[in-house]
Amino acid sequence: MEQNEIKTRRFDFTYSVRFDEVDMFGYLTPASASRYMQDIARRDAAEVELPAGFNWLAKRTLIDFNCPIPACSNFQTVTFPIGFSRVTAQRAYEFRLESDNATLPAIKARTLWVYVDAKGHPARIPPEAATIWLHNGAQPQLNDPMWLPFPTTAPLETTGSVPFSRLDILAHMNNTAYFEVLDDAGWGALLTAGINPLNPPGALLPLHYDIEYMGIAEFGDALTFLNWFSPNPAYSTEFERLQQIRRGDVLVARARSRWRWLK
Repeated sequence: MEQNEIKTRRFDFTYSVRFDEVDMFGYLTPASASRYMQDIARRDAAEVELPAGFNWLAKRTLIDFNCPIPACSNFQTVTFPIGFSRVTAQRAYEFRLESDNATLPAIKARTLWVYVDAKGHPARIPPEAATIWLHNGAQPQLNDPMWLPFPTTAPLETTGSVPFSRLDILAHMNNTAYFEVLDDAGWGALLTAGINPLNPPGALLPLHYDIEYMGIAEFGDALTFLNWFSPNPAYSTEFERLQQIRRGDVLVARARSRWRWLK
């Protein structure tokens, strides 16, 4: 059976982009996009009414940005399941501008979620969940791309700590906050390398984001951010940014993103 023939529960909601959700160029940020993904997933799960006392933690998120979403624009977001395992669920998202008739959605993404109990330990997803979201029964999850080795060259290194404002209901740094700290670390690293993102050759647009959550960051944890860029953003229209977040010797998260200067 083809993927588009699988009967799934689809949940949609319309949002309007606020001024505090865009960057200096006036476009929706990756962190804001991830918050909308988290919000619509919560709305969908609330309607399904799974047992109380359980929660979902993001394990990996991949986002493709096909076109920028400006401030104050309205867009419809739809989410639907891809597949389930014993303790994980893979969920897809699409953002479409109300004023846009493009074939591709403005943003297309997916997240692998882990079902956890009140203590944050992985728990078995209720069997009825698969039949609620996937009406033809449980389907296999998509294979996310394998991680290639990180560069052996010296990274641009920045440091920081987890503030209280970035914690979620489990007292961990929320998955959406990782986008903010990674972007802050990345642009801070460029600044130390003599590339001022406040004086760019044009709007800086995200093209793709892939982030995997490897550990837990809690209030006050000292974090080290390792940043690599290829090719040099000062001389290239499009470049890739590789990053790791470490708490001492512990790898907390890793990310790969692509960016483009829009002149």
